[in-house]
Amino acid sequence: NEAIASARTLVWNGPLGAFEIAPFDKATVAAAKHAARLTKAGKLVSVAGGGDTV
Repeated sequence: NEAIASARTLVWNGPLGAFEIAPFDKATVAAAKHAARLTKAGKLVSVAGGGDTV
């Protein structure tokens, strides 16, 4: 979260690690939610892409 909070732009290219298998999805979900909050607040510009990006 600190790395995302200190950024002004985020380019997301797919999930972090083995997100298909619990509990390994937690970091991907947490990072995505944090990025979404910052983007909604106007503090971050986010661009997401990649085959598994939702």
